Amino acid sequence: MKDIAEHSSHEIDVLTNIHSSINSKFDNNFSFGIIRRNLKGITGELSVIYFLLINRKKYDVIYLSRLNDSIIGLVAYILGKKVISHAHGSELIKNGLKTTGGKFPILRTFWENLKFKLNLNLTYKLIAVSEWSKNKLIENGANENKVHIVHPGIDFYNFSTYVNNNLRNELNICKSDTILLTVSRLHPRKGHRLVMDAISKMDNVHYLIIGKGYEEDLLKQYASSLNINDKVDFLGYVNDDDLPNYYQTCDIFIMTGQPSEKDVEGFGIAYLEANAAGKPVIGTDIYGVASAVKDNETGLLVEPTVKSIKNGIEILMNNNIKREYISKNSIYWAKKHDWSQIIKIIDDILSS
Repeated sequence: MKDIAEHSSHEIDVLTNIHSSINSKFDNNFSFGIIRRNLKGITGELSVIYFLLINRKKYDVIYLSRLNDSIIGLVAYILGKKVISHAHGSELIKNGLKTTGGKFPILRTFWENLKFKLNLNLTYKLIAVSEWSKNKLIENGANENKVHIVHPGIDFYNFSTYVNNNLRNELNICKSDTILLTVSRLHPRKGHRLVMDAISKMDNVHYLIIGKGYEEDLLKQYASSLNINDKVDFLGYVNDDDLPNYYQTCDIFIMTGQPSEKDVEGFGIAYLEANAAGKPVIGTDIYGVASAVKDNETGLLVEPTVKSIKNGIEILMNNNIKREYISKNSIYWAKKHDWSQIIKIIDDILSS
């Protein structure tokens, strides 16, 4: 939502949660209004409702980042406001139902599902990030005529601008090695193990993993069990300013997600970021990934198996003509997703 508010031609205020580590000076760095409230639990819902009631004359459209974000959709509808919502991935699975943890899980699950169903039916427009997300919305009962597919945007020039760096040498990676890169949180469904299994059977490859998550220690142990510590670097968190350097340094971007019942890839922005750097990508043909990766045009779509992933890597390593063809296409594809282009579509929907 930050990027939409930052690039939109409309005047947008973002209502978001309080964070103890963030102060007003941080919020003042942005070109749009940021309003912080305690949005957690029932008291948070009441706070949102109260905010909308006292500011009902100020706003024409209520824009939800997800369908199950808040009960505010119902209140906005009663007040005669247009409600627009984004739809991503995980909130759409199991017909919009999910099991929540914490205290009173049954009550919490009922509450989450109620918000989802109410907002689904009361929204004026729904923005799906992929063809898969659109189909899931319709499966959940959404009117197809009010669903619009709008891919996420990226800062194309930030990732496409070449930075002359010495990362390969700094990381002591052989000049003859093909560098693979994954940028994601360290979660089982992201498929890091599949890639490690694949490269354990290959020579002249080096795998860079950027991201943090609860899987980190387990993944390091797994790399050790495969005896590939010399082929894998866990780089942890990399700040936004340095991230383009890693995309530019790698030869192939790879994020081979696995099927999951609770957490899915609705699109995959990292594929576009790598494409902007002119890099071919490899993704698994599940959920919304096919909307981000154009098979044999901007990358390769493979099955979530070690054999298929290994084959995809070898194709891009060994076929220079194909790799260069995909590289050229990927830049054009990524440029179409620069925020300067994507925001025009979203602004039209907000204005309609």
